[in-house]
Amino acid sequence: MLPGTTLDRRSYDPSLGDKSMPLSARLGPTERRLLDEMAAQIGVTRSNLARRLLVQALRELRDGNV
Repeated sequence: MLPGTTLDRRSYDPSLGDKSMPLSARLGPTERRLLDEMAAQIGVTRSNLARRLLVQALRELRDGNV
């Protein structure tokens, strides 16, 4: 994920618009659908879910659980 990009257009910072596009444009239809379904199941936005998954993966890398 590039700095200044988000998965959820509602939380997209318009001041960064000229510098980078939202990451949602880079997701394939299958990945986007899966992310939407998972986020809806636990009641969070796609951006929030992506952050949670990223933090979880970083912790696993740090702890050597990969």
